[in-house]
Order: sequence, then structure tokens, then C-alpha cells
Amino acid sequence: MQRSIAIDIGNTRIKVGFFESASLLETTQSTHWEEIWPAISQFAPQATIISSVKPVADVWLTQLQKIQPTVCLLDYQLPLPIQNHYGTPHTLGMDRVAGVVGGQFLYPNQAILVIDAGTCITYDYLNPAGEYQGGIISPGLQMRAKAMHEFTAKLPLLSADILTKPNPALTGNNTQEAMASGVFWGIVAEMNGIIEMYQSDNQQLKVLITGGDAIFFETKLKPLIFAHPNLILTGLFRILQYNVAPKNKQ
Repeated sequence: MQRSIAIDIGNTRIKVGFFESASLLETTQSTHWEEIWPAISQFAPQATIISSVKPVADVWLTQLQKIQPTVCLLDYQLPLPIQNHYGTPHTLGMDRVAGVVGGQFLYPNQAILVIDAGTCITYDYLNPAGEYQGGIISPGLQMRAKAMHEFTAKLPLLSADILTKPNPALTGNNTQEAMASGVFWGIVAEMNGIIEMYQSDNQQLKVLITGGDAIFFETKLKPLIFAHPNLILTGLFRILQYNVAPKNKQ
């Protein structure tokens, strides 16, 4: 399996990683499949893995199978290089699985907490034995701002410029600034608090942060953390490798 691709289809965007052997050569992303397909077909992968939060269009699978035969869809039945102890594996987001697998691939035999800051913020824990225990799901940046607007009569919907402004004032002196502070510093306080609780059980915990909104928070967290923007793609590659190359199974 010299050339392979990992495709992560999220709620708002599609991200693709292009791998040569075990090296991630480059990534691309778009909100539309048609915009990333030329790069995929030109790369001519030998194997592909797809993780998606929504049903994968049949036309996409047909296109992929025309250029190479091995296409793995990541679902709860696909074998994993970790032990999944989640109580309802059929309801578990596959991006969460890929995140902890990517963490284990980078930091084997260690306790890992993966924070994925996207539409929702997820916290997923893997113990040193490679057992996935589950985690936490909370509202993300945009979701919190939207909820304040939709569940009140007068609070405005924050613009993207205001919501993603670096280092908003802790004490906002108008309504929009106060809302932006609540969203941003509320998330920072949540992340720091959750990390602290997990670290109380394991001081050697590796904390990894990824996701589209990670850039806003990675420098605001008190404990030492590791930013891995391509963690999900790395995890997907590892799962693909585990399934198409049985000799690599551990």
C-alpha cells in the first residue's frame, strides 16, 4: 500500500490526506466534493478510507472504485487497532475513533486525551492499554453563539469576525463583546477544567488538540498540550493500514 488517501467528511467540510507509505504528503479541503475530486483522481491511490458524519453519496463511492478497488468505509464494524469499550459503538462518531487511533499511533502505550474543537467539542480518552473508554461532547464555538441568539428574544447572532477575534476582552463593555467573551473564555475554562480532571487520575496524560477551531484555543490551555491539525487523517490512515495490511496488525 504505497499510495493511499484518507477522507474525513464532517458537518461543514471535506478534508483529504494524501499518504505515500506512512508519510502524509499533503492535505486539501473543501465544502464540495467536486472541488477535491481532481486531486484524488490524479493521485491515483491504491487504497482509500472514508470517515463521515453523514451518509456517503453513492456517486462518490463509484468514482473512487473506478480508480482503485480498495475503499474502506469506517463504521463501528470495521476492525480497529484499539479496543473499543464504548457502550453504544453504533452511535459513536467515527471521527472520535479516528482521533484516538491517531493519538495512539503518535504516542503508543500512553494515556491520551484528544480534544477535537469543531462543530461540537469532543473529549476522548484512551488508556495506556489501548482501551477506548469514551469521553465528553459539548457545544462548539458557533453552536454556543447560535444558541444564545435562538433561545433569547434580544441577543444578536454574533458575526464570524466578532466570534473568532483573538483574545476577546474578558469583560465585554457591550452585548456582543460580552457574548463573545462568554463563548470564548467559557470554552477555555471548560477545556482547562476537563484536562485537570483527567490529569488528576494520570499525571502522564498526553493531551492532543485538533479540529477547525483548535487554533483559537491551543495557546490558551494551561497544561502542556500538543496541537495536531491532521490527527484525524493520521488515525484514518492507521485504521486503513490495519485493515488492508494484515501483517501489520498488532
